[in-house]
Amino acid sequence: MPVCLSNEMKNTKIYDPEYIRSTVLRAYGERIDISGKIARSTRIVRARSIYLAKIDKVFSLLADLVGRCARLPRSSSMHPFYAEIALIASEKMYDNLIDRCR
Repeated sequence: MPVCLSNEMKNTKIYDPEYIRSTVLRAYGERIDISGKIARSTRIVRARSIYLAKIDKVFSLLADLVGRCARLPRSSSMHPFYAEIALIASEKMYDNLIDRCR
């Protein structure tokens, strides 16, 4: 039996591409602190370590932002009223959007 909207779905915010882009650029531009053995290493090792840390940070940020969309339920598991609203609002692309996020 389909259920009404869960709290997870009520509080889900789907971000637009411009917000995701600006957030990723801001995260990539933040300073990465390196210390210890890496700080005393050669320049190429330091640069590689900083670059990998930034990639890891951006990947986790993207996984969080896009993962919110992937956690939404398909229209077949929603109450018919809410499923119809979701399909109308997304021009019948709701399930396709969820599949693409997953």
